[in-house]
Amino acid sequence: MGAGLKKNGARAFVAVTAVCAALSPAALAAVGGVSAERRDATASRLVRVGDLADEAPIAPRASFRIGSVTKSFLATAGLAAVGEGRLALDDTLARRLPGVLPRLDEGGITVRMLPDHTSGVPDPSPRLLAHPGLFGDGAVTPADLVAKARALPPVAPPGKEFSYSNADYWLLAMILKRATGQSYTEQVEARVLRPLGLTHTVLPADTTSLPSPFMHGYTPRPGKAPLDVSAFNSSWGSSSGGMVSTTGDLDRFASALLDGRLLAPEELAAMKRGVRVPANPMGVSVYGLGLTTLRLPCGATFCG
Repeated sequence: MGAGLKKNGARAFVAVTAVCAALSPAALAAVGGVSAERRDATASRLVRVGDLADEAPIAPRASFRIGSVTKSFLATAGLAAVGEGRLALDDTLARRLPGVLPRLDEGGITVRMLPDHTSGVPDPSPRLLAHPGLFGDGAVTPADLVAKARALPPVAPPGKEFSYSNADYWLLAMILKRATGQSYTEQVEARVLRPLGLTHTVLPADTTSLPSPFMHGYTPRPGKAPLDVSAFNSSWGSSSGGMVSTTGDLDRFASALLDGRLLAPEELAAMKRGVRVPANPMGVSVYGLGLTTLRLPCGATFCG
């Protein structure tokens, strides 16, 4: 949604922040802050509204759940810690979190394989979304979520193939805490939010409220009116998708990241390098360390 443009000869490098939950259609509505649409019969045109209750339009500075764009914030904080020597991309899960997933090859899974989804770590998200009562009330931590993957077999051997897993970013949050002594929310706030003055960006917390004004999220119900699912405990999104922000803050973040104001050149280059991914509806061709790449036939490269 935000864009920072750099010219390089005839090619353009554009930073794009997109709302993408990558969980399920229902979760996309709930986590991604999908707005509702209605057909205006009088004018015979489609009208986008931010609240079906009063048909109020989306406010220009409305907050919304940014879903998996959260991953880019966490990856940035993690790579900043790498630049300081607090951890290394070649560190293994066995070294940083021994015994956390005993059914997996912890010695073969590296820190690098988590943000680019080549770890082979299974993703329990579909099951968790289908049974939200698994945790009861209260805050949910990355460790709580990772525990739900302990009994699952690996998707693939470490480093062999791309397999999207929210668990990769729960593990990354846990590793960052071990390496720095601070939670991932404290690290993201210190390394990204405060330096950039992102005052409209909210980290995952044990709350169901959103800053006002905000986009309402809806999930469709066959034969019934869409259900407003805006209010839910944001700690459920955790380090893989629980943040709330605005288009203005996301634009500032993307521009600063790709301008080199948040990471040293070596870490930013590592973030941009990635693995080829299977064909997908968004057209993303490469998934890096929390940063995806889409190359268009005209020569433009989009990152987000």
